Amino acid sequence: FGDRLTDEGLAQAKAHGYDCLDYQFLADTNWEGYALQGQTFDAFFREEARRVQAAGLEICQTHGPWRYPPQDATPQDRQERFEKMSRALHATALLGSPCMVIHPIMPFGVQLNPDPEEFWALNLEYYRRLTSIARQEGVILCLENMPFPNLTLSRPDEIFALVKEIDDAFFRICLDTGHCAVCGVSPATAVRRMGPWIDTLHVHDNDGRNDQHLFPYMGVMDWDRFVKGLK
Repeated sequence: FGDRLTDEGLAQAKAHGYDCLDYQFLADTNWEGYALQGQTFDAFFREEARRVQAAGLEICQTHGPWRYPPQDATPQDRQERFEKMSRALHATALLGSPCMVIHPIMPFGVQLNPDPEEFWALNLEYYRRLTSIARQEGVILCLENMPFPNLTLSRPDEIFALVKEIDDAFFRICLDTGHCAVCGVSPATAVRRMGPWIDTLHVHDNDGRNDQHLFPYMGVMDWDRFVKGLK
């Protein structure tokens, strides 16, 4: 698709047998869509939804804004991303998608973890606020486990703890199989443990060390065990 959905691309996706799309454009905090305002913003996403539906597809999830390397160190950084997160939630509702995938805020970067308690507290406050907006928009926030072994809130059990602490139907889990493997966690074990709280998935394989985004069965994961866990 490049930097926008095209009718040709949608038709090709449908021809290849796909039923739904993961709308990724909102992940880029510098994406041109964020420059749109008011009715122009709403009209753009309603038209995106119309074209997807006309192609016989649906948008099953979006990805909320984040930046790499992370820029969450200051209150101003976090507020700027919060405002774009809020706009992305509104766009997700306009697109007809039930959920928006999000990453933890990372005030110390991706590999540094000098203050786990502060990390936890910042994420708890941030996502409690954002969940109230998600509830108003009717969109479920899905917190994704990360491929950064040294980072608080990377492993499935860690994000599960935050989801249970917030305890809201509009704050759930996106289980990423590849990120599990990088952190030495079996995706099959994770899906059995967290099943009722998982609302969407990111499904890919790797060598167990690097976040390679390989197709299933091209890496080290036990996919038969994972499928049994899903069932």
